[in-house]
Amino acid sequence: MGKGFTSTILLYLFLFSSCNFLNTTKDSEYLIEKLSLTQFDNNGTAINVIAHRGASFEYPENTLLAFEKAIEHYTDFVELDIFFTKDNIPVVVHDDSLSRTTNGTGFIKDFTFRELSKLDAGSWLNPDFSNETIPSLEQVLDSVKSRVGLIIEIKTSYQRPNPTTTELITIIDLIHQKELKNNVIISSFSSSVLEMVYDINPKINICKIFNQDVTKDDINLELYHRNKFDFIMLHRNSAKLYDPEKISLTRQRKIIFYGIYNTSNFNEVSDYTGQFGFVTNQPKLFIK
Repeated sequence: MGKGFTSTILLYLFLFSSCNFLNTTKDSEYLIEKLSLTQFDNNGTAINVIAHRGASFEYPENTLLAFEKAIEHYTDFVELDIFFTKDNIPVVVHDDSLSRTTNGTGFIKDFTFRELSKLDAGSWLNPDFSNETIPSLEQVLDSVKSRVGLIIEIKTSYQRPNPTTTELITIIDLIHQKELKNNVIISSFSSSVLEMVYDINPKINICKIFNQDVTKDDINLELYHRNKFDFIMLHRNSAKLYDPEKISLTRQRKIIFYGIYNTSNFNEVSDYTGQFGFVTNQPKLFIK
């Protein structure tokens, strides 16, 4: 009886260990898929150049032209911004209002995509760009395809608070339809938006953006209570607050710096450990 009991216990232990091994293997494969970002990880040796709203120093921000020029400059990623229209189409525009970058007035939320697409989104920078329009996210994805990585910032504002779950599903479905899942990071200043994205699909890479006036305690507290972020984005003036040991305490995270307008700005943050990339309006300054 004692021998049979021992054999039974050994069998249970074997099965339990096997299940744990399978679970561990599955989790490891999940992390590899989630963090790989295909060819854009530069084998962990180089810092990615991220074109802020495209090549936006010379071309109208968040337009197909600005993104195409960024790709021509061999940038690694382009960063773009998303608001939703009256008919719930995700469009690529930074402001929730039209006055700064188009010849229209009013708020994005009060117009359909068809109405917005008729506006001039280029002449504010130069009359030569009068043919540029506000693109939809789908148009951008179709244009850039897999030629470059994408950081899609989901915007919020007083006029347009957090997007709905349905709206976020629209974005994630588009990413999957275009087979760009491994080339995309979704970012936001809003932690609640990022958690909604994670709940919809945990395999999408997400990045928490911190305001320029953030404190070290703010960062540590946020990362302690919310451990789902794969990346964090800090302004270069906040670089001194960066503590890689604290940030990596609960999981592997990589850092992106923004506010890089020239090579001098870049030199301020170029030596930070774990840096994935930096955001700049002039990507061609940094591509050799």
